[in-house]
Amino acid sequence: MTADGRPIRSRHGLTFAPRADLASAAPELDRLVVPGAEVARRATADGLSLPEGLTPVYLHQQPGFAFDGALVDIARTRDVATARWVAKTLQYPTTNPRLAGPAWPWTLTLRPILLFAGGVAAVLGVRFLGRRRRGALRGGDQTAPPANQPIPHPTSNRPSN
Repeated sequence: MTADGRPIRSRHGLTFAPRADLASAAPELDRLVVPGAEVARRATADGLSLPEGLTPVYLHQQPGFAFDGALVDIARTRDVATARWVAKTLQYPTTNPRLAGPAWPWTLTLRPILLFAGGVAAVLGVRFLGRRRRGALRGGDQTAPPANQPIPHPTSNRPSN
């Protein structure tokens, strides 16, 4: 995405073709991440007409390597564990820059655990209700014979030869 929808050529000759211009894409954006050290120095995105509440985030305000700003932004907006994982998949050192933010994505971690616990509780509840219902259908409400009376064995009523 560019401000006017036209392609941008990098200083190394690579041409970036945007999919949209800022005016048409702005209503669907929740963040506007602006890469580039020169753009961050000039803060050129500040002069654009942006929707209310959408402020540009400049990744390269601080000097450093290309991915430093992105990793710092991931750590700040998501969590440090995700930023470290992204750096590891890129084989990028995580000692510099300093990553600050939440330590672990607890809500994402607890979601499957709570879903599993809810599923186990549902299965146990269905089994409990099924056993209780089967016991009532078999005459589970009858009282047991007194302890001093012997229980007749089913084969004791056979006629002898």
